[in-house]
Amino acid sequence: MKKIFLSSLVAAGFLFFNAQAHAAATPDLAGNDYTIYMFCLKDVGDYCEKNKLEVDTFSFDKDSFSIKYFEDDDWRLAGNVGYSSSGNTFDASYTATKDISITGITKYKYTFKINGFIPVDNILLGSINIEYKEKKLPGDDTDESGQAFFLGIKD
Repeated sequence: MKKIFLSSLVAAGFLFFNAQAHAAATPDLAGNDYTIYMFCLKDVGDYCEKNKLEVDTFSFDKDSFSIKYFEDDDWRLAGNVGYSSSGNTFDASYTATKDISITGITKYKYTFKINGFIPVDNILLGSINIEYKEKKLPGDDTDESGQAFFLGIKD
């Protein structure tokens, strides 16, 4: 089932990419939200579970990019957050942290590097590199990284 999903995702990507290459208009991400269906290849924190289809929302504004999962009051943005697009491709980066309220020390940190392409105006295809860090007792920190592939559909 997993191989069929990934094969379908790749095949659809190539079909849409080739079809879009002949289109005159360049898709614009600004002001759009996309429901993202991602398939994680490895466990990464609580956000991404290996071999499970996860659902989230990516929001693209004129000058910013956000991931709905991290819009909770406990999470805050850190570092480089944003996106750039050129033609039918885009890159985005996003870092979210959660602190321990008593000490103010960062306990959890997710960093995302997203690469994708826009085969047609309402579809995104791509991959996400995810890093997760969790501070625990000294010498017992968690450091995980993994990759996910995604299909995004404009809301």
